[in-house]
Amino acid sequence: MLAGLAVDATAHLAISYLESHSETRADKVRDAFTEMGVTVLGGALTSMGAAAALFLCFMQFFFKFGGALFMLMASSITFALFFFMTMLAICGPVGKWGRALKWRDVRSLCRR
Repeated sequence: MLAGLAVDATAHLAISYLESHSETRADKVRDAFTEMGVTVLGGALTSMGAAAALFLCFMQFFFKFGGALFMLMASSITFALFFFMTMLAICGPVGKWGRALKWRDVRSLCRR
């Protein structure tokens, strides 16, 4: 569960970046922020709020799980919004660069 939450915001922003029809990296990053930025931030804040509620528990397991979840979501959203999107703006895929090969392209490479 924690592994999925750790990459959730990054995955949503990456898919939004790749599905953008803009030509430049800066426009693709802007589109990704416009389309998914508020959504992933809201999801992270909601999860952090639920984790903060676990700080009120007297059982150590729930208290520690809440702390781990809170820190995981805080670091995940910080990484996604600041580091990952900055890296996409600097060296993200544009056009066909960075796309996976189709099966027929792989077969043609093997025949050479």
